[in-house]
Amino acid sequence: LGSARAHHGYPFANARARRIIDPQRSAVRAGLQSPAVKALFNGFFRQLVTDEVTVSMIRERLAQPDAERGFALDGFPRNLAQAEALDEMLGGIGRGLDAILFFDVPDSVGMVRAHKRAEIEGRSDDTPEAMRVRLEVQKPPAELLDHDRNAGKLKDVDGLPEVPVVTAAIVAALGVGGTK
Repeated sequence: LGSARAHHGYPFANARARRIIDPQRSAVRAGLQSPAVKALFNGFFRQLVTDEVTVSMIRERLAQPDAERGFALDGFPRNLAQAEALDEMLGGIGRGLDAILFFDVPDSVGMVRAHKRAEIEGRSDDTPEAMRVRLEVQKPPAELLDHDRNAGKLKDVDGLPEVPVVTAAIVAALGVGGTK
């Protein structure tokens, strides 16, 4: 989470290299060892932690000083109910979303990329079946995309090209450039 500097000098968060709101991982890094957080690492997170708890964790995280200039959410919301809860919470604290990026990548490409990541990271738990399930779970439902599009926030990004091309598409979608 926060305003990490990226190659164009604008605030940008990247899931691997920079701070980002991944609420559960952030809680673990902060030393919060609740049963819900522990469940994440036991593979049961989506079944055990309610949307209310996740939104509450995001609210707490946004109250921290490094989130004042901006933030990115990775993997949340995943459905319309979560999006509505997030909208309500952000409205209640006087914050909002500038953009919602949708990376359009065919499943076949996602599978190849997930397999490469598993090899690089030495993840023995990333079996082809586990990767297929993860890709299916991560697909946003049409009603969520409609909600985001109707709010004027959804920005489609072609996720097929190489990283520098996708980065340029992100910069264009966010309407940022130069230095801040």
